[in-house]
Amino acid sequence: MEILNYDNEQMKYFYRDEINIETTNYCNIKCRFCSNPSLRYPRGMMSYELFKKTIDEIVEHPKIDAIHLVGIGETFLNPHIFKMIDYAHEKGVEIYSCSNGKWTAKEETLMSVLKLNHIHVTIDGVTNEVYNQSRPNTDVKFIIKSLKKIIDLKNKVNSKTPHIEVKMVVFTFNKHQVIDIVKLAIDIGADSVWLSKGAAPPHLQTDFSVDELKYLKTSFPNFTIITSGFSSSEFPIESFKRNKWKFENYGSKKCLLDEMGCAGLTVRWDGSMSACCFDFNVTSTLGNIANDSLMKLWSKDNVKKFENNLLSNHHKRVALNQTINCDRCPRFITHLERSNETINTLNSFNMNIDYSLINIQNQISNNNLKEATFQCNEILQRNPDNAYALYFLGLIEAKQANMKTAVLLMTKAVSIISSQSSVFHNNLGLILKDIGESGSSEFILNESLKLKQYAEQFK
Repeated sequence: MEILNYDNEQMKYFYRDEINIETTNYCNIKCRFCSNPSLRYPRGMMSYELFKKTIDEIVEHPKIDAIHLVGIGETFLNPHIFKMIDYAHEKGVEIYSCSNGKWTAKEETLMSVLKLNHIHVTIDGVTNEVYNQSRPNTDVKFIIKSLKKIIDLKNKVNSKTPHIEVKMVVFTFNKHQVIDIVKLAIDIGADSVWLSKGAAPPHLQTDFSVDELKYLKTSFPNFTIITSGFSSSEFPIESFKRNKWKFENYGSKKCLLDEMGCAGLTVRWDGSMSACCFDFNVTSTLGNIANDSLMKLWSKDNVKKFENNLLSNHHKRVALNQTINCDRCPRFITHLERSNETINTLNSFNMNIDYSLINIQNQISNNNLKEATFQCNEILQRNPDNAYALYFLGLIEAKQANMKTAVLLMTKAVSIISSQSSVFHNNLGLILKDIGESGSSEFILNESLKLKQYAEQFK
């Protein structure tokens, strides 16, 4: 039996020095734009025994020196969370975590939180009127009070850790409170603020220009403000440790996962190991750490097997409408486009349409609306009733505040694909709601809910 260690070629193929651990996929806030409420994967809590096994194998791993307690759920809902933090800390592992802040604990229990290296708590507004637009049925004053309790304890015992960060997910409806969030963070004694671009329908997304960011940092010269996802951001994706290797290694061609810049290797609550932190429904895995060793799952043979499956079965998955999370990833699509061998296999009209639609979605996400519009119109010239092209054109119009045109295009898309897409219905309903068409909005949103419930029967 081959022993896997750092000197072995098996362990040099795929480089990472950190790993995510999802302690649970339950959450206590139904955030408006989060995938958690519609999660299809079984819900549960990671056992303390599985966490210990994971940490023990991380300690033995030659590369990993840090864990991120993060997933699709609220980390601190796990009943063993403070014991878990204690154990990882005892083993000398750096611990980074995030939270929505909707929990509290006694002072003696909170001492475990001080063993974290870094924690960020998300606060999307300083008033309930704004905060509840993304995080409903939650009192932001309670969140602030809970965070202040940790900060006060940190100061009381003169602890250097954790680095405490206030994170704000920025949308059109809360951008005006960005300065208020920074002031709040300074007032309660936080160490930094992290502004992140919100994932939402295009008409609710916003951006920070270079000038806006410069003004913000100039206004608070002695306080750390970090941004991600915006056109002016230092970091194109979210990162606790701000590891630049995530971006410098992009295109290194060492292995496919490195080339795509996959930074979110995640052990799910049940031990399944996802290659991507966004694969919340665990559509593909490297294996399960409950059954195999971390060394084996991380080995060159296992990672290459995973990568080969991604590449060789992509077209089949698309044709059968059985795509996994990676098939929709912009970086994976970019890799496929670079490969002449892959491009030469795209002979069917439908396959080319599929690629165009994925590209359009990426263009919209990157705010390249002119190019996205051009590609939509190209598809519609060949097929005037392509619901997806109509839907994306509607999103583009909505993003440009042309709401009536957006409604017309998306209504047509919904009528064509009425029995299939709850997403189409949902976003059309949200736009109707924003322009004051409450009756129509309620009907469409109810239809969206019915479609979701109907689809659940077949999952």
